[in-house]
Amino acid sequence: MDEMEQMLSTLPLLKHLELHTECAIDLVDGFRWESVSHDLVTLNFYFIVHLDNVEQTLDSFRTCYWLTEKRWFVAYKRRRFFSIPYFGKTSVSMGFRRHVFSTAINDQICFDHVTALESSASTAHINHYFPNVRTLKLNDVCHFKTISSIVPLNQITHLILSYWITNWTMISDCIEQIPSLHTLSVMNNSSELLECKQSIYFKQIKTLHIDAQWPLNVIDRIEELGRYFPSVEYLHATSYCSSIFVRMIDGFKHLSNGSFMFTRVSEIQRKDWSVKPEWAIYGARRLRVGKFTCHFSEPYIYVWIDEQVGRFQK
Repeated sequence: MDEMEQMLSTLPLLKHLELHTECAIDLVDGFRWESVSHDLVTLNFYFIVHLDNVEQTLDSFRTCYWLTEKRWFVAYKRRRFFSIPYFGKTSVSMGFRRHVFSTAINDQICFDHVTALESSASTAHINHYFPNVRTLKLNDVCHFKTISSIVPLNQITHLILSYWITNWTMISDCIEQIPSLHTLSVMNNSSELLECKQSIYFKQIKTLHIDAQWPLNVIDRIEELGRYFPSVEYLHATSYCSSIFVRMIDGFKHLSNGSFMFTRVSEIQRKDWSVKPEWAIYGARRLRVGKFTCHFSEPYIYVWIDEQVGRFQK
């Protein structure tokens, strides 16, 4: 801490300080930091240090200076001593637990820092509120009335569905309650959507992530996905078969950027696509008449169509 005090004495105009380091225990002393940090507007640190008496150390950061005047809070977990919420988690599950060792007055300071939340059926028992969540992951069917008591649905921009979907009509109705949503990730049975009898449209979705197995009996109909998602511009998909990606390129009429992950790549394909990546998507009708470029970086084929080409080539 002596060296830190000496260094800060030479920086009288310093207003913002952030530190990441493995340190000796003397650097974790709230009283000494108090004497050298009065002129700082922000102070955030992440120290790797072993503490034998955690509460005694935290007490030096529980003075009026830290809690009231500066409103700087710290926590300790597994040899990590860090500022919160700055170094707190931004992505959590509903099993999220507060820091056992912390100077925070309440948990809300950490909840306010969360931007991505993973939820499940146990959500009904949660009494926390996460006001700044933008990405919501659902691991099973949840009632949106319950979800709305935990996160602000009108601010969600990315919805991840990580369970087996049996009712796409219900999904459509739920998405209509999320006005800012523009990104949808479907991690399981996207192919079931092709069996849906109702007219369902997800017009607000601009970015679509699909991670699914495609039965042989639906491959010829994959282009129909573009009818359900008529506004998609960015597509991320996973498959073992290039013909599936070709059909997706043709089906999504407004697609300008695609990243396609192959679950397996043969040695011949690896050699061919490294030289001619466009061979991986050979046969796409859209690409016969429009400008495009593509790039192979195993296991991905990246495709830029029309206006995206210029950006990639600069």
